[in-house]
Amino acid sequence: MYIQYACDFAELKESQQRIGLYVACTSVIIGWLWCLMIFYSKEKAEMEFKMWDMNTATAADFTVQLTITPGIYHKWLDWKAAKHIADKTFKDYIKRQVIEQVKAKPYRFEKIDMDAEVDIGCISFAYDNKKMLELLAERGKYVTQQNSKKIKEIEDIIQIKLETHFEEYTRPVTAFVTFTTQEAFERCVYEFKTSKNAFRVPKFKSN
Repeated sequence: MYIQYACDFAELKESQQRIGLYVACTSVIIGWLWCLMIFYSKEKAEMEFKMWDMNTATAADFTVQLTITPGIYHKWLDWKAAKHIADKTFKDYIKRQVIEQVKAKPYRFEKIDMDAEVDIGCISFAYDNKKMLELLAERGKYVTQQNSKKIKEIEDIIQIKLETHFEEYTRPVTAFVTFTTQEAFERCVYEFKTSKNAFRVPKFKSN
C-alpha cells in the first residue's frame, strides 16, 4: 500500500529563503555586536591608560627626544676648538641651547616662578653603535666558550671598526631631555613637537 503526498515547491523554497534571511541577519547582528565590543574595549583601555598616566608621574612625563644631526655635533666641535663657547661638554652645550630656545617661547601657564620656569634635570644620550654592541656580545659568547681563536678574530674586527668608525660610534645621535617643571615641558612640546616615538615621548625639533 502506497500513500502519496503533494509537495508544494514554492512553499518549500520560500521557507528556505526565510531561513537564509534569518541566518544572514543574525550573522550581521553578531558581527556588528563584535565590532562594537572591540571598539568599546579599545576605548576603555585607552581611557584607563590616560587615567593611569594622570595619576602616575614618571620621568617620561617631562622628557622630550632631540635628534642630534652631524651638523649640530660638528658645530659644537668647531666652536669648542675656536674657544667661542664656555661649555665644557657637549651635554652642557645641548642643555644651554635647549633652555635658550624654550625660554624664548611664550608662557603656557601662569608666571609662578620666573627663575625656575625652564630648567633641565637630566640629559641622556643614545649612540648609533648597534654593530659594535653586536660584536662585543659575540666576543662575550666566545669568552664563555673559552674559544681564544674566535676571540682574537672578533677583537681584530673591533679594532678595525674603532679605527675606521670611531666618530660614528662616539657621536650622540639622540638626546632624551628631561625638564624639571611642567611649564618648561609644555612650552617645549607646544612649540617644537613634531611627533612621538615608540615610548610616547614627544620628539623635539630644535631651530
